Amino acid sequence: MPIWFKTNYIATGDAEELLKLSQTLNTMMGGLSNDFGPHWMGNLLYAFGMSLEEESQFHCRGIFNPNFLESDEKKSFTVEADGTVRFSTVSAWGRSQDIEKLIVQRFPSIEFSWCETDEFGEFCQTHNPGGFPELEAYAASN
Repeated sequence: MPIWFKTNYIATGDAEELLKLSQTLNTMMGGLSNDFGPHWMGNLLYAFGMSLEEESQFHCRGIFNPNFLESDEKKSFTVEADGTVRFSTVSAWGRSQDIEKLIVQRFPSIEFSWCETDEFGEFCQTHNPGGFPELEAYAASN
């Protein structure tokens, strides 16, 4: 049985690459269907046009969520007014570093600030080079 982790991300970088990232995340809905639903991490690979053979090299054990923290009611991935893309993931056994690396390979200017917490609230780790106060507040509440 996996231990599930929620990771809140704030992506910064070149405005054009951030827009392309949000558009790509939104195209995941047309990907493969499985128990994880339309936001399955593997659908990002599908959106990048990768083959099944290429997909098998990545750990896609979770979902993307366009809602950042619990209070946001967005239905799609967007570039925010402050020039960031904010989203969360739920993945098994920690954040999905494979998916992060893949995004950065496709969009080299993008950098992530993040905070991950396990489903029991016993483990929290934050990487916040952008100094975003909402990530620190999230970490402090767990």
